[in-house]
Amino acid sequence: MNNFIDRIHGDQDVTLCEIENAIRPVEIINAAAECTPVFTVEDQYVQRVAPMPEKAPDDLACAITGIEDIFSTCFDQFILPSELGTAAWAKPAGSMELGDYRAFKGLATA
Repeated sequence: MNNFIDRIHGDQDVTLCEIENAIRPVEIINAAAECTPVFTVEDQYVQRVAPMPEKAPDDLACAITGIEDIFSTCFDQFILPSELGTAAWAKPAGSMELGDYRAFKGLATA
């Protein structure tokens, strides 16, 4: 933490993270992309809203209907939306062993 504070205060010689520290998190993200495809949420679960209607009423964004409540419930119960039972748009995640995982082999397909 002291290195972080020193860096914020301008000490450019302080190393925050060696590249080796990033290898495992990148492997985990790559493995997740390999074992779980990205799905398109069906239109019936999506609402289009103007995030700043007073400034740009025609500038619409997409949001999953009720996503705030869904995420809040998932957080409270420590579960994923697909495990909730009320988020029909959510698909279960895949899984894989990471023991010898070292190379990204490509995105999962639906």
